[in-house]
Amino acid sequence: VNTISLTFRNCDANQDGFLSRSEFTAALQMVLAAAGHREWFEDFGPDEIDEEFSVACADGDEEDGVSNDQFDLWLPSFRSGYLHDRRLLRHLGIALTAEHVAVPAKECESRHLTRALVARCPALTSVAVRGEMSSAPLAHLVS
Repeated sequence: VNTISLTFRNCDANQDGFLSRSEFTAALQMVLAAAGHREWFEDFGPDEIDEEFSVACADGDEEDGVSNDQFDLWLPSFRSGYLHDRRLLRHLGIALTAEHVAVPAKECESRHLTRALVARCPALTSVAVRGEMSSAPLAHLVS
């Protein structure tokens, strides 16, 4: 059984073939729980959920919601992005009070990692790109 389709079916409460924002939120929570990281859902505020919902809708109409095909495209990307970046954060051992942090260059384009850095390190002012001399201001990475 395709676990992505199963997750979609379990969260499509009214069985209309689309996930509304609230159904998508339940799916997001289920995905994190299945990965063994239920507590990470607490890091998602309404804006972050809206952003993921918009990404999942892709070129579709947000009024309709997320179709099964769109969900199939979104979930692997979310898993490789968000879950990977959270593991990287743990690996880097970033202190909550850190002002600067070094991040591997290939990770610097990740919106998930940047958002997690901002959430976990309120005092963070710059992110050094590991292997390069200059550091990227956090505002540049967030925008």
